[in-house]
Amino acid sequence: MNEMFKTFSDVKKEEKISDKTLVSRIGISAVIVIVCLIAMSISAYAYFSYNVSSQVTRITSASYDLAVTPPESMNASDVYVLKNEDAEDKEYIFVVSTVGTGSTASVGYCKILLWTSQDLDTNGNVDREKAQLFYTKPIWSVADAENDRPDTRTLKITVPAGETVRISLVAEWGSCTRAPIPDDGVLPINFEK
Repeated sequence: MNEMFKTFSDVKKEEKISDKTLVSRIGISAVIVIVCLIAMSISAYAYFSYNVSSQVTRITSASYDLAVTPPESMNASDVYVLKNEDAEDKEYIFVVSTVGTGSTASVGYCKILLWTSQDLDTNGNVDREKAQLFYTKPIWSVADAENDRPDTRTLKITVPAGETVRISLVAEWGSCTRAPIPDDGVLPINFEK
């Protein structure tokens, strides 16, 4: 063992190494290696056994539903087709009101997407990007006549003779920051492009 130590250390070959020196150097090295292994083991255990547990909190937003009463000759739909084949202008009246039990928001409005025949794509389908947008004034979940908080709005759409209009009514909760349609409910539709 002494010969091997002399070969790999700075000790000259002529010098004599005592067994105490050899044992102390090897012992200290062994202790340092053991301490390093223990530290690595503790670090590995801590790294792989670390577990974070927390409560998941569910965030829900308000809901707001509207009921649409279409003109008498129509059934409820996502997109209403208003076709006027008469020789005179024809007026369609929609009544939009809140659904009292399903809404958790106190106020909302109706976003109106409207397409004239010029707004349709080449296949005659509606393209949401080309829709004319209109917004109602606030529609409250609970009516309060004293404070001018209606739970119903009336929409009037005049379709010229020979023209077809498609309309979609979407409920939105909160307050609308865009200019609403007039109080009389008449939509100022642009039939020219």
